[in-house]
Amino acid sequence: RSEEDMWDGFDFGFAESQDEVQRVMDQSFGLHPIVSAARVFHAWRSLGPQAAVDMEAAVLAARIAGERWSAAETGVVFMPIAQTTNAALEGRGDAHKRLASWLSGAEQACVAARLNLRSLVRWRENAGASVNDVPGRTISKVLDVFGDLPHVTPEMAAQELGAPQRSVRRYLATLEERGVIREITGYRRSRIWEAVL
Repeated sequence: RSEEDMWDGFDFGFAESQDEVQRVMDQSFGLHPIVSAARVFHAWRSLGPQAAVDMEAAVLAARIAGERWSAAETGVVFMPIAQTTNAALEGRGDAHKRLASWLSGAEQACVAARLNLRSLVRWRENAGASVNDVPGRTISKVLDVFGDLPHVTPEMAAQELGAPQRSVRRYLATLEERGVIREITGYRRSRIWEAVL
């Protein structure tokens, strides 16, 4: 579609029911995934001003953008729309202004996500080098869990690895001693670790 065609009669499809949100979703299939996600976000958001509705709308829109990109075989599975600021989620002004805010927010979010991924890759390389002297492959697999999840409990890591919690706790202690991860709760029980990026 040309830009002129895209704006012709464009609206965000404000909705009063979930059925109407579905109608907006169905009508958005010919649009670019980011534009489609913006329309669905604002339609869902129009159901009510509650924060829960806004969060559901943001998650729904991000998933739609990711799914439609994945369907086009571009490799995107999620668009991190709220990664930086709330500009994309504010929804002020006419359709042009809302879409411009959404596109700007999507761009900023993708840049931030790429920077986070670079930091994570660098962290993984450095963390791996810092535990080269630890025998076995399990500690490397524990590091991989931190590459997949932002916060990790011993139970989560044990389940991911199919390893005993006692072993996982030992590896977490080793990684913490070496400054690769840190415990963030300060509790003796129900502890959670994160990577030191």
